Amino acid sequence: MGGNYNNGANQYGHGGSGSGHGHHGNSNYHQQRGMLMRNDRIRDNTLNRDQALQHWNTIRDAIVKIYAQKASSLSYEELYRTAYNLVLHKHGEMLYDNVKKTTIEML
Repeated sequence: MGGNYNNGANQYGHGGSGSGHGHHGNSNYHQQRGMLMRNDRIRDNTLNRDQALQHWNTIRDAIVKIYAQKASSLSYEELYRTAYNLVLHKHGEMLYDNVKKTTIEML
């Protein structure tokens, strides 16, 4: 038995598949300060007020289309993701207030 066998340790010095974490061999993970973090979680995912307002405008336009019975062109998956991202980035109160205001205006 020769080759590149490294006694079950991967690039992080942890055991192979028996380490209990299940994602050590996955290239989407890396070690930083002793913790495994997904690469897509490390990037800057802040959402400033202007970006939040752009997301809100997308949702507002969808609400208007729904009340006008023109919802067939909407992607509910996109709308869900947009609302989720607003809440995730601490803009949930703005979203709630604006949905409430827009809904009252449309009635």
